[in-house]
Parts: sequence; C-alpha cells; structure tokens
Amino acid sequence: MIKKETETHIALLESRVESIHQAIAKMREDATSATHANVEMAIEMLALPELVKVEEELTDLYTKNLDHFYGGGYPVCE
Repeated sequence: MIKKETETHIALLESRVESIHQAIAKMREDATSATHANVEMAIEMLALPELVKVEEELTDLYTKNLDHFYGGGYPVCE
C-alpha cells in the first residue's frame, strides 16, 4: 500500500507538470513576433529544465511504488 505522503507528493508533482505545460503554452500564446525569440529562450533555459526535474522526480516515485500502480510488480514486457 502506498503511503498517504507519497500519494500527496505524486499529486503535487503531477500538478506542477501540468502547470508548467500551461505556463509554456500561455507564454507562447502571448508572444508577439518581436518577443517570440526571447520567449522561446526563456522556455528553453527556465521552464524546460524545471519540467525535466519534476518529471524525473515523478518517474522516480512511480518506479519506487510500482506495486501500487501495477498491482503486484512490474508489467510484463514482451
């Protein structure tokens, strides 16, 4: 059984991933032709590294709790 703190942490990280995706989409939507290059640079330098960090942490939590998510072990890969 997964701990309540772990469930909460997973939910928080999933929310952060979604928020980062939404922020990136909003920045791109609001960019003008004059600011487009700067927006893309900011996304590449700030948002994407944070997204990778959060996704890695989330993947680590999923991996450590596979029994909970897959009902008793690793899924069969053929």
